[in-house]
Amino acid sequence: MKKKIIVIITGMCLLAFLGVAAFLWFTKTQNDASAHEDTLAEALSGPRPVTLEKVSLTTSVKDRSFPGVVNAVDKTQLSFRIHGPLIEVNVKPGDAVKKGQVLMQVDPRDFQDRIAVLEAQLARTSAQYRKAAQDFKRATGLFAERVIPPADFDAAESVHDAAAAAVKDLEAQLQTARHQLDDTSLLAPYDGIITEQRVENHEMIAAGQVVLGMHDISRLEIEVEVPENEIAKHQLRNSESARIQFPSVRDREYPASLKEWNTSADPVTRTYTVVFVMEAPPDASIFPGMTAQAKWASESSPVPMAAVPARAIVADTQGRSFVWVFDPQSSRAQKRLVETGTLINSHQAQILTGIESGELIVGEGAGFITENMELRPLNSDMTAVSSVSERSHP
Repeated sequence: MKKKIIVIITGMCLLAFLGVAAFLWFTKTQNDASAHEDTLAEALSGPRPVTLEKVSLTTSVKDRSFPGVVNAVDKTQLSFRIHGPLIEVNVKPGDAVKKGQVLMQVDPRDFQDRIAVLEAQLARTSAQYRKAAQDFKRATGLFAERVIPPADFDAAESVHDAAAAAVKDLEAQLQTARHQLDDTSLLAPYDGIITEQRVENHEMIAAGQVVLGMHDISRLEIEVEVPENEIAKHQLRNSESARIQFPSVRDREYPASLKEWNTSADPVTRTYTVVFVMEAPPDASIFPGMTAQAKWASESSPVPMAAVPARAIVADTQGRSFVWVFDPQSSRAQKRLVETGTLINSHQAQILTGIESGELIVGEGAGFITENMELRPLNSDMTAVSSVSERSHP
């Protein structure tokens, strides 16, 4: 019985000890939370740290970059003007060729035979024409002396004219045949590179059938699509300058000039096609189909305009743009509505009206302050900027 009483008393003491410990822990936790809340409230009630930006004037040229595709200035699909069996293929894709070089050859025998036949016919017809000319000459003299009747004179003249026409016809056919013989050789129209081969040797080729492709990459075209809201900001005149970059050639830019442009927008993308032309880079292999970036500068602003960091511009509930103009005397900022222009680069914007050069505006933190809130200016390394404001805060 005594053992049971001792166990009960011990358990009650343990429970009492645990209860006291829990009460003390809860009390400490509440005190810590209260102290943290007091510290947070004190921090929030103090001046809010912000960074300041000084408004500057700029007349810099806006430089926009547009993605583009590389094309060859000259690109051609070659075909024969005649038909016949192919007997020579002298090039393959990737070969560099010179103007006038024989690329392919069709069997010329049929055309040579045709020329031989026409030459024989022309010789016979020429002999007939000479005889008809002599007869007509005699008939002309006899008719002048009234020895022969007009009918005989007309007959001699008709034979003469027919023979002359036959000679001219055969001469024309012979010239055509000789041209066709020349056309059995497919010649390079300019210096370039073979891009494709569509037929193999000994195939029967039809007139007009594309057999080879080639292009000249000594000069390149850069074709870009410019949005409609940007096309009006650029000068559209031949030889307008631009700079071209290629992803495959880092840290290099190449000069280019405006060649041509479309005056009608794509109905889907609402963009205008603009083509720049440039010499092929001597230090890189650039081929048609590669991607490029065309940096095309717009016109300079005629009047210097204020420029501020884009992060300093805030929009109100009505969609209007404003900035916070900082007063160094009161360490507070006032809302100022502004009219924005275009982006100068990826992080700076033009301000058309609303602020003046030299004014201080809130940069970082502009979206988290309110009217008459006390502010603490900071520089980039988050230390107090004494030169901006002489007021100090504990």
